[in-house]
Amino acid sequence: MFRGLINNAKSAAGNLVAKYLARASAAIPFVVAAGFALAALTAWLTDRYGAVTAYWSMTAVLIVLGVIAALTVSAKENREEAADREAEKSDTSATVGGATATLWPKLH
Repeated sequence: MFRGLINNAKSAAGNLVAKYLARASAAIPFVVAAGFALAALTAWLTDRYGAVTAYWSMTAVLIVLGVIAALTVSAKENREEAADREAEKSDTSATVGGATATLWPKLH
């Protein structure tokens, strides 16, 4: 009885891992390309403005990108948590309302 349930869980976990590995493998060339783009931009800035200015400029750009990414992820997580809380409230009120409607006629 439990063997089938365990096999289903293993299969579901395997499918999930395979799906995320496929996504990650599709993203790898873009990450490598972004690395080369950053290197090229750094080399260009170094030629144009000097090493110190180029490195500080790249630092500032990467910090700004990191802050934007962090704010985006945080906002998305907050929206998901709010949606979960709202779904929980509506599910709870529907359950209580249904139980009340079922029990009320029996009490009178």
